Amino acid sequence: MKDFNGCRLGVYEKSLPAKLPFADRLLAARDEGYDFLEISIDETEERMSRLDWNSEKRLELLRAINLSGLPILTMCLSANRLYPIGAQNKEVREKGLELIGKAVDFSVDIGIRIVQVAGYDEFYNESNQTTRQLFYDSLKKAVEYASKNGVVLAIENVDTPFLDSIEKIALCAESLGSPYLQIYPDIGNHFAMGHTLLDETALKNKRIVGFHLKDTLPGIMREVPYGDGIVDFSGFFKQMIRLNFSGLYMAEMWATEDERASIACIAAAREFLAKKYAEAERKIEIAG
Repeated sequence: MKDFNGCRLGVYEKSLPAKLPFADRLLAARDEGYDFLEISIDETEERMSRLDWNSEKRLELLRAINLSGLPILTMCLSANRLYPIGAQNKEVREKGLELIGKAVDFSVDIGIRIVQVAGYDEFYNESNQTTRQLFYDSLKKAVEYASKNGVVLAIENVDTPFLDSIEKIALCAESLGSPYLQIYPDIGNHFAMGHTLLDETALKNKRIVGFHLKDTLPGIMREVPYGDGIVDFSGFFKQMIRLNFSGLYMAEMWATEDERASIACIAAAREFLAKKYAEAERKIEIAG
């Protein structure tokens, strides 16, 4: 934590092979210097089914957390790509809301603080004014449920025009005005969608609870190794230091089936991000 001004640095669950038991993933993340793990609930049946785990399965995960000493603080709920809450199909939209409700319940049991909600009104179908309004209406319902359970929902900027920038998700969160709806930007997505400059006004937004840190290329959101993309990590951290940001950072990458290579990858990622943060600190010191 000392490398990031006391802010916790987490790592994405998918950075480690899916075949690894949760206990081993948590231990690997801890041993490589991370402060928490982010669990993934994506479009696959296997990961969505986690939200239906019985009490014994949930206790098993809590035992793994306690054994490792590494918490699961956040959830990436990307399953709403398949079941977007702005869908004109009522069944799809209601399934999307049901997933968010189950994610909130799961978070209460596991101790997860933040559920990152993808900013999709539609993904596989056309977005229009109706789907955007349905998204806002559904989001309001989701936030009401989350607030009653003390879990924060936080919107992620994504790879469709509706909510593809930090500025847009900030305006969306502000429109509802709830302390249980915040923003959890992905700086990789922001750059990949052509927003190369991070707006200071948006970064000062007090609704930012954390950042996904991944490298990207124009239009390419996944599996770009750190340092091979277009994200200016040093410039980003420089802004964060000047703004005295307090929140979570989360390193996002994807594993191969090679356990050793994947662990080496998360170790290298942490070193890369720590160096970029230190580089930003030096630039500020030099500038006075």
